[in-house]
Formats: sequence, C-alpha cells, structure tokens
Amino acid sequence: MISAHLYKKIIAEKPDGFKKFPYNILSLSQIDELKKIPRLVIGEVAGVDSMVVLYESLKHIKVDAVMLMSAYTGTGYGEQKSLWKNLQALKRAIEKTHNVYCSEPVVVGAPEFWGALNGRFIQELLARFKFYCPCFGCRLFLFALKVPICKELNINTVVSGNIKRDGGRGFLNESNIVTYYCANLLSSFGIKLVYSIIDKDTDTEVKNILHVNTIEEREDCYPCIFRKNYQLLYGMWKEPSNLNQFFERFLIPAVAKIISKVLSGREFEYNNEVMDALMPGIKKNKKK
Repeated sequence: MISAHLYKKIIAEKPDGFKKFPYNILSLSQIDELKKIPRLVIGEVAGVDSMVVLYESLKHIKVDAVMLMSAYTGTGYGEQKSLWKNLQALKRAIEKTHNVYCSEPVVVGAPEFWGALNGRFIQELLARFKFYCPCFGCRLFLFALKVPICKELNINTVVSGNIKRDGGRGFLNESNIVTYYCANLLSSFGIKLVYSIIDKDTDTEVKNILHVNTIEEREDCYPCIFRKNYQLLYGMWKEPSNLNQFFERFLIPAVAKIISKVLSGREFEYNNEVMDALMPGIKKNKKK
C-alpha cells in the first residue's frame, strides 16, 4: 500500500487526500486485487485503544482480510515513529493470531473539510445550538473519510469501538448518541458499523499480546490540540441537551453532502457545501 517514508510524509504535510481517495493511495492494480476479497473490512486505527478494539473484535466477526486505516485532521501533533511501529505490530499480530490477511496501513485526511465542519462557522453554530465542541464533528468526519474507499472496494463493514473507562464516563465523542449518528451516516451509504466496547482487563491482556507502545503514557498515538476541550476544570463533562438537533440539522446534512460530491467526482469547496447545509435554517428563521 504505502511505505513508512510515504506514510510519514503524508502525515507531516497533511494534504487533502479525500477528494481523490483512494486513487491517490492505491494503484489501479491494487484496487482490482482488493476488490476480489469477498469479506474485506476496514479497521479504524487512531491510537493504541483502537488497535486493541480491532484486534479483539476480529474474534467475533467473520472476515477474509482487514485493511488498516488511519486518518489526520490537521489538529494532531507529535512524532510518528511510534504510530507506524504500532501499526506494523498490529498487522503482524492480526495475521498470526486471526489467520487473515492484513493490508499495509492506508492514511487519508482533509484538513479543509475538518475546518469547514468544525472551525469556519463556530459563531453561527453557537448562535443556533448554544454550545460548541469540535469533537462531535470530528468523530463524524473520521467515519466519513472511510466511505469512498468502502464504495470503491465493495467494503460493507467498518470496525471501531472503545475501551470501557473507569467510572463509566469515557470520552464525549464515544457516547451512545454520537455512535448512533456515526452508524447512521455509514448505513445511509450501505456500510455497517461494527462497534465494540472492550473491558479494562481485556484491554490490558491485548496490549501485552500486541507489544504496542504509548507515547508519554497517552493512549492516542497522535494527540489532538483540542484534547479534552469539553471537560470542566475537574474533568467532568455533560452532553449537550440538544445534541440530536446538532447532528440532524447540521452535521449529518453537511457531511452527507460532501461525501456525495466526492462520490460523484464533481468539483466543490468544503466551506460552500457546509454553508449550503446551514442555509435552510437561515431561510426558515427569516420566514418567522
């Protein structure tokens, strides 16, 4: 798929690879070969936790091959050697233990897409929904990136999940509401989300098997500058009461429009598509 050198180059430069994905990563011959695999699934890899989830989830679903996929947003930082080494360790462990082919990692991102969805219209979103947090749009964005390659390779399953946290609090973007809408988005394009929640004991056991390393004791190999932005001073957080509206009236329509434009091959600007998704609300308010 891609070499370590190319992987690090892409992560460092963070080009917009979404509009041409997967042709900017895979050759036509590679695409033809991957299309022949009947039960090929995408495994989401964002850090050590997601590697544990993917490895454990493969015990419970029938697959013929796994494509490891990671992504960038434009808000990540830090060194990349550990992430690449962990991806290779995960690939070896999956092939040895689960006896299925695991591809070299593919990576895609679209900082302008992320910025249009989570940054450009902050004041408008605050005025409408009375809260702002980029984590909701970011989570949906990461699943949206997987749709074009799924459609091109006839993949109908994406594997994701999280580790059950102490006290049951977890992260804001792992809530049931967020997971529901992410699954809903994929489902609208004919893709199933297999989402597993792994307990802490299994987490520890799998990490020992994988021999993966955290960076500065963080579970995400490529931390985000907005990490824990939703928490109060003492670490508590509360889900917005109108989160359903935020997804249904803004995030889902905006992201679906952008995915549809990518799949159609038409030229477009991210900001314009997000603005168009917001316009019906403006027109409706003017009529009142």
